[in-house]
Amino acid sequence: MSKSFTLLSALLVLWFTNALNAEDFAIRDGETVGFLGDSITAARTYGKHIEKFTLLRYPERKVHFINLGRGGDTAAGGLKRLERDVFDNGVTLLTVAYGVNDIGWGAKADDEHRQLYLDSIRKIVAACKKRGVRVYICSAAITAGHPDKTKNDFLQQMCDAGLAIARDEGAGTIDIQRTMRDIQRSVLTANESLPIEKHESLHVADGIHLNDLGQMAMAYAILKGLGAPADVSSCVIDAAAGQVLETKNCQISEVTAADDTITFTRLDQGLPYNNGAFATLMYRFVPMNQINQYRLTVRNLNPGKYKLTVSGREIGIWRASEFAKGLDIASTTPDAWQPGGPWDAQATVLKSLTEARYEVDLANLHAKRSLPETPLLDSLTNQAEHANQEIEEMQRFVAKPRPYQFVLTREADETTIASPLENQVFQRHARNAGRILIRGRTTRDVDQVQVRFRGQPLQGEVPSEWQSIEFNREDGVFQKSLEFPAGGWFSMDLKLTKEGQNVAQQTVDKFGVGEVFVGAGQSNSTNSGQFKTKQTTGMVSSFSGEHWQIADDPQPGVADRSQGGSYYPAFGDALYEAYQVPIGIAATGYGGTSVNAWQPKDEGLFRWMMTRLDQLGPHGFRAILWHQGESDVEMPSDEYYDKLKRVIDTSRDEAGWNIPWLVAQVSYHNPDAPSFATTRTAQAKLWAEGVALEGPDTDTLTGDHRDFDGKGIHFSPKGLKAHGLLWCEQVKPLIDKAIQ
Repeated sequence: MSKSFTLLSALLVLWFTNALNAEDFAIRDGETVGFLGDSITAARTYGKHIEKFTLLRYPERKVHFINLGRGGDTAAGGLKRLERDVFDNGVTLLTVAYGVNDIGWGAKADDEHRQLYLDSIRKIVAACKKRGVRVYICSAAITAGHPDKTKNDFLQQMCDAGLAIARDEGAGTIDIQRTMRDIQRSVLTANESLPIEKHESLHVADGIHLNDLGQMAMAYAILKGLGAPADVSSCVIDAAAGQVLETKNCQISEVTAADDTITFTRLDQGLPYNNGAFATLMYRFVPMNQINQYRLTVRNLNPGKYKLTVSGREIGIWRASEFAKGLDIASTTPDAWQPGGPWDAQATVLKSLTEARYEVDLANLHAKRSLPETPLLDSLTNQAEHANQEIEEMQRFVAKPRPYQFVLTREADETTIASPLENQVFQRHARNAGRILIRGRTTRDVDQVQVRFRGQPLQGEVPSEWQSIEFNREDGVFQKSLEFPAGGWFSMDLKLTKEGQNVAQQTVDKFGVGEVFVGAGQSNSTNSGQFKTKQTTGMVSSFSGEHWQIADDPQPGVADRSQGGSYYPAFGDALYEAYQVPIGIAATGYGGTSVNAWQPKDEGLFRWMMTRLDQLGPHGFRAILWHQGESDVEMPSDEYYDKLKRVIDTSRDEAGWNIPWLVAQVSYHNPDAPSFATTRTAQAKLWAEGVALEGPDTDTLTGDHRDFDGKGIHFSPKGLKAHGLLWCEQVKPLIDKAIQ
């Protein structure tokens, strides 16, 4: 090799390297960008992401994008069509993504095909360099194989060798595979907690071609490789002074601050990338935020919550402390069905225009391939080129930043008490004591939160003096767990002060510390009784999952939303008479259900019940009362036993404590079929083997205890009362043992 040639090569490498570093993003003004590759490229999806990103981020750059993908193509095939498809189309920047077809989807993973791929990559780079085309050699997209098993497979090693050749020859390189594998690992981790039918993937069924998520992942990898910067734009504003402290890639003007309202006008150099409704769901895995930061920081706001609207579009509500830390509002929206900021709305319009441009191009391509001899081809091609130019102008017009008016308006001050709620019952852990949780949040400007209590407990006195509870001024959250005497009803006064002066005060009128039970099962554990009933003591309360209320039927919180009568009012009244503490009920049942419907999974009745358990918290209730079996009388005893045992065991595992379960004997259908040994045997076996405690035998409630003059399967008012009393007698031994 001559010295002059060596020097020329070195100068070309230096020129190319300097060119790559000359700007923050490789796609420059006046470029024609080509995407060369196989069917994954020909799907025209990752290229559209890159096109829209470029248009939004760099609206002043006039760039033309061409998709040069062809199904089944290889690097050798791409080399053969460089002149016609790349150079004749005036491409100035080319991405090249091959690999899978080069080794026949793995069937030709041998030295011969590897060498053909590498030789082709070398020749593509050389040809592009000769014609002044900047080229980026990309590794192939990953397959659906496990990332830990494919990270050093034949395809990866072959692509790595191709990237090394490209670097040696002075080309740009993009390691798509390793970036996509990181995303794939995030997907697999998320799948571990989901049922198989909800598993996410980057691929369609063949494990080679990419779905929409995979195409976005590939676009992200290429954008990172092209040097896409993290920041779109940002600004920092001092609300108290009405001053702009910092800006990046934007101009801020017309700042006003008065009466807890801050307004200003923001003109950005470029806009964040959005891709229509629900695209942000993909950002759970594809970290687009790393190259899409559109930030707003507002310092020295008065404490409280502020609503942000931009040019009339609501963006969201945040606390002053959150604005002070800085927010990325690139894709924020209060309604997932609608765009957020005006930049998001512009991106939604741009998406439609980009799809239209590609559809016109695709129609022209189909005509060239399928109707090469038709006289309409020349005219169609000319019209397609004209349409393309028109749409490109529309794209640039839509993507252009406009001055946006930002308005921050302080929301009315509020203090929310999340616990205790009105009518709430906390589970006691001893005869005369339990723990209550005081928790809430305020937007008021205060420095201290205090509480005091009133009421008569079973024994002793309630803490009636004001006492401070932990309060975080930054987020307004206050919380304290407090040992408290059993009994009730009690009331709690909450006082908020600043510098010793009273700012606001609220009261929770009624809560208690007593016994709490969760009901589960089928219709006779819900509101399926003949008539609604009422508690009579005023000391029984029901939990819906959101609120507590006096436990008159229908019971809130049942999964079937039934509206009839239940045994819970009679059960609660009887327990109150026995123990003189408030009684809490959380009913979760669903009529007509088999034990099959309660099997542990991520959706359905088991999850409905577990949600209520989570809301009550560890040891936040005495026991689960299970009344179910009528729908399973034909199920073999062992099968019923195994399935209900699985429900019980899993509930304990997930809750993290040994939840007591009481299982009733239930199989009654009608006077002619009052009991079934299969189900009763399984239920009794659960008691005998210590899986559950013995519940009542409600098959004994016959005759006028049943509805429809004793012919029905549900209970009459008389039966509902008797049902409640039976449950009361069965739970007493459990309570007595716990509080002795």
